[in-house]
Amino acid sequence: MGAVLETGQYSDMTFLVRDASKPLLAEDSTADQNGSNCLRAHRVVLASRCDWFRRALTSGMKESIERTIHVYDTDKESFQEFLKFIYTGHLETESKSLENLVELMALSDQYEVDNLKAICEQTLVKHFRKDNIFEILILADRFNAKKLK
Repeated sequence: MGAVLETGQYSDMTFLVRDASKPLLAEDSTADQNGSNCLRAHRVVLASRCDWFRRALTSGMKESIERTIHVYDTDKESFQEFLKFIYTGHLETESKSLENLVELMALSDQYEVDNLKAICEQTLVKHFRKDNIFEILILADRFNAKKLK
């Protein structure tokens, strides 16, 4: 399934991803039109594996009609990794930094992908150190991550 996502073949929807921490510049709209901030996906896969997407894509909401979802709260690479998890059910945790895991946990919480959230929680436990324990506890509260508390 990961290959289907990567090729975009037969995709029928688009995600326009813009990191909210970066300023909006005129060249950003050009990048969107040229596809550098675009990710293609398949509605049937997303709707079958994620309740949030099923609701958004089948309810007559703007996203289901336009077949475009604007994502402002992450970077393209993190969202692509999030989509890859939805397609494959697998996350390569060994290569993930603390920042990557936190970003994926935020996405899993926002889009209600509980199995990804659980994997992120389990992996974040391995990142506990004296110098980051308070940050991880704050994350645990923010995302109601019981395994991190």
